[in-house]
Amino acid sequence: MPFWARLFVSASGIMLVAFWVLVILVLLTGCAGREVMEVRARYAECPRPAAPPYPALDPVEHVGGRKNLGRIMEIIDLQAGFIHAQGAALDCYEAQAGVKHE
Repeated sequence: MPFWARLFVSASGIMLVAFWVLVILVLLTGCAGREVMEVRARYAECPRPAAPPYPALDPVEHVGGRKNLGRIMEIIDLQAGFIHAQGAALDCYEAQAGVKHE
């Protein structure tokens, strides 16, 4: 006789099955009566800076070569400008929230 069939033969087995059925029903109906909460944004959207196109390194030349070092320096300059633009977007949101970040 399979295990699940033996559960229905004894009284303790029937009680165990009834207990788990009740537990499952409670878990399934626990959130049934709640209303859906509507969330509205109270801040205006601030401009999001686009990431600049970064120049690719020359795979033939050594990473420390003259051509690649020039490209790395250009990437650093582009990244610094991008970080500055991201900071301006954060300042826009902080101004709306009334928070001053130092």
